[in-house]
Amino acid sequence: MAGGEGDCCVVVVGAGAAGTLTASHLVTALSPRYRVVLVDPAGTTGRGTAYSTRDERHLLNVPASGMSAFPRDPEHFFRWVRRHHDAATQPQDFVPRHVYGSYVESLLESAAEFPGNARLERKEHAVTGVERRGDRFVVRLSNGESVVARAVVLATGTRPGTDWAPANIGGHLVADPWTEQLPKGDLLLVGTGLTMVDVVLLLAKRGAADELTDARAALAARFAPQATVVRRQDAHRQRGTTEEGHYLQTTQQWRDERLALYEELIAGEVPDGGSVALLAWGDPGIYDGTVDTVERIAERGNVAISWTVIPGISAPAALTAAHRVTMTRTGRPVAVTPARQVIAGTPTERADLVVMLDGADAHGVDAAPDDATVYWGAYLGTPDEALVSGRVGDVREEILRRRAELRERKGWIMDTYLLRCPPGS
Repeated sequence: MAGGEGDCCVVVVGAGAAGTLTASHLVTALSPRYRVVLVDPAGTTGRGTAYSTRDERHLLNVPASGMSAFPRDPEHFFRWVRRHHDAATQPQDFVPRHVYGSYVESLLESAAEFPGNARLERKEHAVTGVERRGDRFVVRLSNGESVVARAVVLATGTRPGTDWAPANIGGHLVADPWTEQLPKGDLLLVGTGLTMVDVVLLLAKRGAADELTDARAALAARFAPQATVVRRQDAHRQRGTTEEGHYLQTTQQWRDERLALYEELIAGEVPDGGSVALLAWGDPGIYDGTVDTVERIAERGNVAISWTVIPGISAPAALTAAHRVTMTRTGRPVAVTPARQVIAGTPTERADLVVMLDGADAHGVDAAPDDATVYWGAYLGTPDEALVSGRVGDVREEILRRRAELRERKGWIMDTYLLRCPPGS
């Protein structure tokens, strides 16, 4: 095009967070001979759908220390928050979403004010079309104006409305959750973590083992600061015998009492239409206590719930990672078993064993063959983690001694171990 028109112009279509950040970086990187034109009919800059809410309860999904606009300065946003929003903010805190919108907007304003940067033009019009003419682009605006540019950045975000959805579900979608009334019924939030939770229910262990409840409470405070944490004493569980019939009977009695307690708490503490989190230790898919209880709550119908299971890091996974071994071996099956089965004489020649739930007195390693290899761990994934590995006959006494010492010092013990037994042992 004649006269080099558009040689020094870049158009950014869309003034949400992505478009505004792109414009900010372009303005900073280019010299004053360039101009950056940011086009969006909205009167706001830097917010878009993600950060336009003004509700303080709508939080970022990522802690403040992980939301910097500058990869080489990862704490830039965190420092900005402490300077412009809340001086008491910590790196692990989840701040309101609108704060991030203000941050993005401020970056563009600061970049545009510096005289050595490219010139910024903000046009509050819709783009009606983009045409290529030779090596230039012509961007047509809703007011009849055209902008000639060397490059065009499309940062239009998600398409508004729900016309993109299949016809058979379109009526169940909400185009703007900030302004439209939500329909009654179950609500599934995709792409969220604990920041979607209204209430966290914690059942406190008795005695020194309540340290586990404290750990769960710390997780809730860090990752669900908006949630109400409800802490109650757990149901009493009888222990002291490995006899199968008595064990199953007392375990079922404990689960029945737990079920009634959870029903009472959900009915009394969770608001209508609210969401609740039950924090299982490790992976809820390893052993069936919490999953079985919630399933029975749903089946009984005393409180109406819909539920899902989010996987965690299991004790066996933490154990094998700590020892830098695999749980399985080629051509060799592995079984997960409670320690009482090993103590009762579960055969070890057919499979390797991951052993959990050892009691206070008898220990599965006592019943393991001397020539088996053991990878033992206690308090896995915590600062008190303890590890022992080796031939069972060589390390049995060390494991039992360390286990007794740790239990004496902390008042409780939770250990897991992998037994690899030679075939025929």
